[in-house]
Amino acid sequence: MAFNSETTLKFGSSYISFAVITLLDYSLVNEKVGAFDYRRKENISLAGLFSNRESSIPISEHFRQVKLLIENSTDFVQVYLNDKPYGKARFLGFSFPSSVSFDENSIRFSKIEIKLEILKDDSSNDFSDVNLPSSVSNLSTIWYKLKNFTESFSFNIAQDNVFSASHNISFELDNIDKNTDSEVVILANQVANKFFAQGLDILSSIRPFYSSTDFQISALDYGSSLKNQTIDLINYSFSYSKEYVVFSSNQSASSETIFTEINYGANGIIEVVEKGRVKGKGADYATARSNAISRLDYDINTAYTRCNSAFNRYISDNYSDFSKFLPKYNSTDSLASYPISITKDLSEFGPEVGYEIKFSTNKSYGATRIHSYSISLTKTPQGIYESVVNGSIKYYTNKNKSFNSKISDIKSIIDTDDNSIINPYFLKVAGSGTFGGIRTSSSLNHLKFGVETTYSKSYSNSPSLIPDALGNIIRQVLISENLIAPINKYSTVIIPGYYDSTKSNSISIRGKETIYQTRQLSEGVKNITIEMKIDRSRIYSGVGDNLLSATVFSTLKDLFITHMMNKTQGYLFGSNGPKYAITAFSKIYDELSVAPNILTWFLEDLKISFDSSYNLRANLVFKFLVNKEVL
Repeated sequence: MAFNSETTLKFGSSYISFAVITLLDYSLVNEKVGAFDYRRKENISLAGLFSNRESSIPISEHFRQVKLLIENSTDFVQVYLNDKPYGKARFLGFSFPSSVSFDENSIRFSKIEIKLEILKDDSSNDFSDVNLPSSVSNLSTIWYKLKNFTESFSFNIAQDNVFSASHNISFELDNIDKNTDSEVVILANQVANKFFAQGLDILSSIRPFYSSTDFQISALDYGSSLKNQTIDLINYSFSYSKEYVVFSSNQSASSETIFTEINYGANGIIEVVEKGRVKGKGADYATARSNAISRLDYDINTAYTRCNSAFNRYISDNYSDFSKFLPKYNSTDSLASYPISITKDLSEFGPEVGYEIKFSTNKSYGATRIHSYSISLTKTPQGIYESVVNGSIKYYTNKNKSFNSKISDIKSIIDTDDNSIINPYFLKVAGSGTFGGIRTSSSLNHLKFGVETTYSKSYSNSPSLIPDALGNIIRQVLISENLIAPINKYSTVIIPGYYDSTKSNSISIRGKETIYQTRQLSEGVKNITIEMKIDRSRIYSGVGDNLLSATVFSTLKDLFITHMMNKTQGYLFGSNGPKYAITAFSKIYDELSVAPNILTWFLEDLKISFDSSYNLRANLVFKFLVNKEVL
């Protein structure tokens, strides 16, 4: 095949003139993706002949120009034959044969052989219309730039009904137009996005087998997919993958999977835990994430209904079946509607979020707080029972300065008498009766910026404690007593020359000491030591300074001066002695077996001391007289 003489071969804007150009070889390949023809590739071998008789350019110069031109045109360049475009070609190789033949002697004639690869689209659009979705028809002008195009799909349904699929695309681009790297990447992304936009249902023959609406995926469901890409800008190679994950429960704006656990503790407490994962859907990240968080909040708000249903189904409704395995569970216990913990996973790495919410049969959990406590009960060697209640109060709120608003509620808990919760344990330990303890101390630890307050309260049933119900400012009285009983008074006399006539051998003794008993007794002594604790809460009108100190001392004066001298009744404190249950002289009467009207007594010494906590210590010394005939 020969072209006309004076043939011009144009590479881009550069011309090369030849005397003759001959076609040595020609092949045509229609490249396909499946049944889709997307471009035409031609391989051509040309031979060009140059003669110096028809040109002023020497052979050597022509040779140099051609060689330089071809070496600088390693990528695609538009080829023209006699100013007619033939396509964009890539040089596969060239040579300058030299021999003794007249057309290869490189003296009067020069010969060049060129191998070209020419890529063409089809101006009739026949290729783009065959098996090509209409939505990608606008890419028909660039199909011929693609090579090694592949597309694949995979589907999987796990045992938990989580549906997953992958859509993979890979191809290479021939940079025919010599675009910049960024322009090539934009073009490659355009091709990939057009195919990804078809979704799985349109492009896959496998997908229709999974026709359940639970597994339908929209092409715009951002939250259901994750796109990855790999770009090689040396070889212009590109690969894309889109991974779809749809949880078992699928809605228009999200999909989710929810698990429920029931845990039985050794203490008989049952906990029901719900764990959920939510994937948001949407055309963009912001929309998908917003939908995911909205569904998470909804699931948390409705979690109790699902957890309580599971509790009733497996525990409450079938307690007889589980009684052997749940020995400490009380069949009357119910699942509290207040969660004991909520955990959210709001990772920013994608539109997938998660949560965990826990409910319990523990009665410590209330509507606004968690109140838990422990009880200890001990018996002293003196037979006194003592109990300590340690507790914790946590409110369903975040740490903030308004936590002070809970003070009144905390105070009501601290002020509550705990005998009702101690009595069941006292009955187990003592065998009978009730504890009847009186609080001896209380303390609390309250953080201003916190959600937890801890406290401790101590109780004792010691008879030295005075119940608050009696309305006294005195809470405890400890008494120790010492009695020195009266003894008979006597005198001794020495009798000189004493003679004992009762003896047979009576002898005379110079003298003898004789003891004479009297009708008088020595003074008796009653030593009483009193230790008294004052209820400080009753001597303050409020916060700040003590405004009732005068009342305290007036009361003490009344106790120690007025009532202490009540000889008629014989009580140390007041004629209504049972108020304090302290009888000073009734013991003396009993110990000496005398009547109160026979006993003569007087106060010899009184010492009283106070400390800064209004704790009082008093020492009283009484002396009393009684005649011998009485004793």
